[in-house]
Amino acid sequence: MTQGVLNLKKELIWLDVDFHSKEELFREVGRRFGELGYVKSSFSDALMERESKFPTGLATEPFQVAIPHTDPEHVIKEAVSCIRLVNPVKFQDVGDEENEINAEFIFVLCILEPEKQIDVLKSLVEALSNEEIMNGIKSAKTPDEVYDLLIYED
Repeated sequence: MTQGVLNLKKELIWLDVDFHSKEELFREVGRRFGELGYVKSSFSDALMERESKFPTGLATEPFQVAIPHTDPEHVIKEAVSCIRLVNPVKFQDVGDEENEINAEFIFVLCILEPEKQIDVLKSLVEALSNEEIMNGIKSAKTPDEVYDLLIYED
């Protein structure tokens, strides 16, 4: 049975992109996701606003990540994105807002039905806690390789 990260979209897997801040990252996410029909024009601002109130940085091992998302009214189609950064971007830690983490991977969630968010997060956390998968994402050469790692066979 195929398992993996729910709603992962191959066209939203970006490798080795470089942003100087989470604001710059969120602007580009909003622009590109909008061009592909996943989100509304309000998505970037909504990401920034939600992130300021509810940080999404996770100090996971071996790599630190962030899982930004918004409320459903900013989403057109459900999706999960995987973004591998050239240089880490600072995010506040979800468990300790005083603590900053250096996120190397960003997983952006586009959720239409809030009750599905738990299932999507659960599928993502399973992948994030698998060191073999995360090391594979770190060394992957193509979005197809990342997709195959995150959508795996049981």
